[in-house]
Amino acid sequence: MAVDSRAKGPVTGRILVDGKPIQVEGVSLVLMPADQSAAVTIPVSKEGTFEGQAPLGKHYVSISAGHTPDAGHGEGPKVGFGPLFLSTESPLMITVAESATPQDLEVGNAAAKKQEPNRRRLGPATTPRSH
Repeated sequence: MAVDSRAKGPVTGRILVDGKPIQVEGVSLVLMPADQSAAVTIPVSKEGTFEGQAPLGKHYVSISAGHTPDAGHGEGPKVGFGPLFLSTESPLMITVAESATPQDLEVGNAAAKKQEPNRRRLGPATTPRSH
């Protein structure tokens, strides 16, 4: 297994839906570096807070709401996140620096209406195009 030698910084904050922290288990942030290096997953607490480490620099952020024992089989808890934030076109961004600045990430259908999908990058499920 390869060791990730990229310089890292702290990532902290909260996920909010309509201005209130989410209250659900089984949610993670997926940070996809703008340089398209390996993504980092950071778990989110039941109270909507997150804390972890990621490589320094800009990251596109999507929400992963996976399977939990209470959610049943198939889709995990979506809690009104809005499909935009659950996709590789999420407009959310975080800049990771050497010192932490807590960041609130507003998601949900109301927040999605204020933002455009980020289609200028390759998501993990896309194929690079030849120029």
